[in-house]
Amino acid sequence: MARVRNFEARERVMPQNPEIEQAVLGAVMLSPDKLPAVLEIIKPESFYLDQHRFIFQAFIDLYQRGLKPDLPAVIDELKQRDLIERVGGAGFAASLLSAVPTAAHVEHHAELVAEKHVLRSLIQVCTQIVDVTYSQEMHPEQLMDWAEQAVLDVTKFGRSADYAVFGDVLTKLFEQVVRVDEYRKEHPGEEYFPGEPTGFPEIDKLTRGFHAGSLNILAARPGVGKTSLALNMALHIAAQNKKRLPVLVFSLEMPNFMLATRMLSSESRIPIGRIESAELDDEGWQRLTHAVRRISDVNVFMNDSSSISVRQIGSTARRVVSRLGGVALIVADYLQLMRTDGRHENRVQEVSSLSRGLKALALDLRVPILACSQLSRQVVQRKDQKPVLSDLRESGSIEQDADVVMFLSHHSSTSDKDGTPANSPGYAEKVRRMKGNPNDKIWCSIAKNRNGPVGECPLLFLREFCKFVPGDWSDFVRSGGRKKARGAKE
Repeated sequence: MARVRNFEARERVMPQNPEIEQAVLGAVMLSPDKLPAVLEIIKPESFYLDQHRFIFQAFIDLYQRGLKPDLPAVIDELKQRDLIERVGGAGFAASLLSAVPTAAHVEHHAELVAEKHVLRSLIQVCTQIVDVTYSQEMHPEQLMDWAEQAVLDVTKFGRSADYAVFGDVLTKLFEQVVRVDEYRKEHPGEEYFPGEPTGFPEIDKLTRGFHAGSLNILAARPGVGKTSLALNMALHIAAQNKKRLPVLVFSLEMPNFMLATRMLSSESRIPIGRIESAELDDEGWQRLTHAVRRISDVNVFMNDSSSISVRQIGSTARRVVSRLGGVALIVADYLQLMRTDGRHENRVQEVSSLSRGLKALALDLRVPILACSQLSRQVVQRKDQKPVLSDLRESGSIEQDADVVMFLSHHSSTSDKDGTPANSPGYAEKVRRMKGNPNDKIWCSIAKNRNGPVGECPLLFLREFCKFVPGDWSDFVRSGGRKKARGAKE
């Protein structure tokens, strides 16, 4: 039965509107100056009838030689190419002038031609998908990836490749600078960031927030707190972005319930164990209830699939963008656990494919992506144990594809806030002492920043709350971890 329906679909008349096609051709010959605008919408293959395609191609050939595609020039061009008879003769070309009284609506008619072409292209692509599916020559994952890309290619077809005139871009840039200046005057003392602020002032001063279309890598060895920092940033951006757009969190390490528990612990400053076992006094219940109220309506969408690909992340994100108008941030935790749809010779190629896919997705959706990444064991085998870009596990292309690379570590590249050199025994002793406390002193090192400076930012990890707080912790270090961190509650 499926084969019969498929045959019937092939035999149906394709979507078309020859009268509108003739109206476009006639309008261009009436007003040749309209051709550049029409070329932004349709191409010769957008026409259903061959004779119409030949005539439109003649328009383009004349235009490229600096000639106007009026009726005499078009007829002469078709004769030189031995196509005049195939289009129906000079009489048919002349009759197109009467197909439309004015060229005023040629862009609208061109849009209608483009719509019919998209419908025909979708039919052809879907037929190919059916044929390939029946042949069973592709792995299902590869087939889905190919089918989705083929449909997306159809939706992008029609208009020419986008370009921007430098003067227009410069004008928009100047207007944006003026708007920012007005905003700063209306909000004196408030820091302005072009990207989404992370909630950590020193990080934001270097990165200027997470920019639309950027790939941001947060890398660390296990147990340093990269998931906690990513969730802290995600919760802040979801709550504070001005358009109230959602944040998408894809966790391949832990279930949604655990992610929510971590976020609630971070917001309430109640240890996870006490939340899970309900060991709360009256004050604890009050803080927990208030925290639930504060973050219950925050737009964070979570996915805890243990195996997910860039394609699946992209499909989910596109559905959310289509439904809600955009996404503020996509978090992927973490990169090395993600799955590729294709086959690769080795793990390095696989991870390289993942990083390139995430960067392409960020650009395509104009959304910042924050991807957590593991560091190789080389970092713990060195004397200073400070991460460098070459420590990114299994792929050098992560470094190439990323716009921002952030490392979390107990080690600084220069010295401690109290002047203790990072490579001295005294510094190592302080690190060991800090590791024994529930609060960890952490350096967030911006090792790569495509559009800004690099540097290091001090953070304090309130481990029992899965909470990072910004600021200077030199006094905290000197006291051996006994002082309370700024912003931390008992």
